[in-house]
Amino acid sequence: MAAKSVSDIPAGRLDAAQDAILAALGRLTHLAQHDVQILNATVTLEIPEDQQHQLYAYNEQRRREELADHLQRLTLARIDQFRSAVLADPASAMTYWFMMHPEDVDPGTYHKIEQLHHTIARHDRSSGWFRAAKILEDFVRELKPPEKVAVVQLLADVLVKFDYPDQAQELRAVVSPSPTVAGTAPDGSSGRDVRVAHD
Repeated sequence: MAAKSVSDIPAGRLDAAQDAILAALGRLTHLAQHDVQILNATVTLEIPEDQQHQLYAYNEQRRREELADHLQRLTLARIDQFRSAVLADPASAMTYWFMMHPEDVDPGTYHKIEQLHHTIARHDRSSGWFRAAKILEDFVRELKPPEKVAVVQLLADVLVKFDYPDQAQELRAVVSPSPTVAGTAPDGSSGRDVRVAHD
């Protein structure tokens, strides 16, 4: 019975085999048909010392191989993630290369990259609105305050035309935040509403 308990346990697991034998011997105490019962049993399994060294070397080799396999799987997963996150986009790949090889990038190369960036930006539809906004910003900055008010008024009229009256009113309020003030002309007649324009 004890031999059957350890028949499927490899020699490399002596502790498990020994525990299986002790468990099997312990179960014999419950066999009532025997006049003699086993009250206590101790089993110690050993193998020759040279085989022990071979077994330890084998187990150590297996652990190293399992660790190497795990590290390889982890490395491949990181490479796959890096490929999908960085190498899939030429701009990201180029940026990564520059980060890893800063000594290989001279001022002339930086200038060429800057020119390339501007060339791409001119044809990038996604950044077109940003360029348009920058052009408008530069244009408005150079205008005098009354001219700025006139430009805003034109834009507000366009917003009203496209059925955005609230946005038009908000735009007008940016350049004329003060409320309308009813005034009286010097001759005593009723004056027109006055708006104060701000830069």
